[in-house]
Amino acid sequence: MVNIEQELVNLIKVFLCVSDFDVIKNMMDYENDNSKIKIVGISTTVMEHLKGLEELDVDVFVLQYTLDKKKSNDLLEYVLLNKREWRVLPLFQELDSEVIHLLLQYGLQNFLVKPFSFPQLLAAIENEQLQQQTLAAATTVESMASEIMLSLGLPAHLDGFGYIQTSAVYVAKNMDVMHLHMKNVYQQAAKAHHSTAARVEKCIRTAIAFAYRNQPEKICINNCKPTNTQIISYISEKLKLFGNS
Repeated sequence: MVNIEQELVNLIKVFLCVSDFDVIKNMMDYENDNSKIKIVGISTTVMEHLKGLEELDVDVFVLQYTLDKKKSNDLLEYVLLNKREWRVLPLFQELDSEVIHLLLQYGLQNFLVKPFSFPQLLAAIENEQLQQQTLAAATTVESMASEIMLSLGLPAHLDGFGYIQTSAVYVAKNMDVMHLHMKNVYQQAAKAHHSTAARVEKCIRTAIAFAYRNQPEKICINNCKPTNTQIISYISEKLKLFGNS
């Protein structure tokens, strides 16, 4: 039996801002025959006023850039500054220097240039949704790690805070705490922060010592100052429980 909640999560809500009738027809036909896509809006012009869009629940905004280049630029800027949960998939007539500059300016990695097939359009839409879900998941895990660390009294202003966060997330995703190799953990954190394993280890110890000195009741284990391994293990196990909940 299909899990209805999971099906709703996988549903991709698409807004079409295109004048290409074939694209609109193919998308509507696909929506009728497939539960993966839901069209939440269609416009054959680029909207100058975005108030109507703000109420919509959109995952991927398919934008035919040549409809109106100025308004398309305004829309891209609006989405990037105000609607980070949206993903924009621009469609271009050709890949010229102006388009390349636009892609670099807005950091757009996913786009289509005519001629493209309908399966290519679907694949690009699904890729945009996957990237957004991956980003949201990563942000959620890191945010949860930060909350746990703050609850332990770990100081966010010290470098060790970021090193602990990166280390705990890495362990939660890749390692069993029963077989924890801290040297490997320090190396991974150092790589992520462009630092060294020795500095990561030292800064984590400094952050733990700071927290124990200022709020020992929050961070102590068996009435003692915890080790780097104990803190990272504790946070990573909390993250695993969060991921399975």
